[in-house]
Amino acid sequence: MTTDLQGIIPAIVTPYGPDDRIDPGVTQKLVDALIGQGVGGLYVGGTTGEGPLQSPAERTSFSALVAEVVAGRVPVIAHIGAADTATCITMARDAASSGAVAVSAVGPFYYQHGREQVRQHFLDIAEASPVPFLPYHLPMAGGDDATFQLFVELAAHENIAGFKYTSRDVYELQQLRALCGDGVAIFNGADEVCLHGLLAGASGAIGSTYNFMGGQFVRIAELLTKGDARQAAQLQAEANAVIHAGTRFDNVAFARAVLRAQGFEVGPPRKPIEQLTPADNEAIAHLVADTPFL
Repeated sequence: MTTDLQGIIPAIVTPYGPDDRIDPGVTQKLVDALIGQGVGGLYVGGTTGEGPLQSPAERTSFSALVAEVVAGRVPVIAHIGAADTATCITMARDAASSGAVAVSAVGPFYYQHGREQVRQHFLDIAEASPVPFLPYHLPMAGGDDATFQLFVELAAHENIAGFKYTSRDVYELQQLRALCGDGVAIFNGADEVCLHGLLAGASGAIGSTYNFMGGQFVRIAELLTKGDARQAAQLQAEANAVIHAGTRFDNVAFARAVLRAQGFEVGPPRKPIEQLTPADNEAIAHLVADTPFL
């Protein structure tokens, strides 16, 4: 399994129709386009996919839809993180039965949990999941006390295949790789340091901007494989200019607006995520038009 989980993996948005329900047609179009760009898999129901704003039934339904559309072409990883352990376990089982080859979860949020509670939460999911589990390090989600050392300890569990590690501290990622060994799939989670994470030993990268510039990051990974770090750095700088332009907006709202400008009618994000104004959308459309690789 760890050898199958690698490469550039978009944390895919959930397309909504005018009725705010999941849109199968746009999902098909987006999935096909991303696979055509050479991505290594799809990460469903994460931050960018608005999983925490959806019901468990919606999350399972979308995971099943993506797995059906993918039809085995790339691995599907379902994010099943929730505030309570029982819901995570139920969604892990449902995701596995609907075609996900692995599941992932942020630490328990809202309540302030100690290190032991976070550790046990992750281990309970790992024990119950029918498919490999990737704990997700996302400090901004709050509520847990997960530390670098905790992830090193979790790597010893036979059903923990790796981690999504979202941090600009690439030194931490490199140390995690050194301590866990090559048998653990570690994914860089901060798009702006994707190249740096790959250089530090990441198996791949899971991120939001790969929804709309996945091809750019696939090329970065390919260049690095060929030993052309200089050209890879140039492409990362180009991608970072787009990422920087998006910092004035909520990142989920920005990703959706870029995709709409590219012809994917994914709909606006759910409230309370920022609802962009017509002027915002026009500015983002100009950005897309003026950026050749978008």
